[in-house]
Amino acid sequence: MTTADTPATPVTLDAATLRQLLESGNGPRLIDVRTPGEFETAHIPGSYNVPLDLLREHRTELRAHLDEQVVLICRSGQRAGQAEQVLAGAGLPNLRILTGGITTWQAAPAPTSTPC
Repeated sequence: MTTADTPATPVTLDAATLRQLLESGNGPRLIDVRTPGEFETAHIPGSYNVPLDLLREHRTELRAHLDEQVVLICRSGQRAGQAEQVLAGAGLPNLRILTGGITTWQAAPAPTSTPC
């Protein structure tokens, strides 16, 4: 296997770094790939819910709308990794994955939107 055949390792971002970026007012676009039910339970304020299956189906349209840095979020990081592969395969640059997902974000503790 050559280097060209080796999949690139996704770029990750830890919760503290993401929080600093968001607080600076120059934060990335946040795409949460969990199910709508999971998203409603708790999510990072300002994030958009695009479930993984929907993301796969609409990756070409998303590419046209996402030209800034994007951070992908799920519960633990696994689905975000799958989403990164899908979007990178569609030619979307500037993708990052929140290390440990929303679980790590909540443990930080960092701001989270939850139902009233």
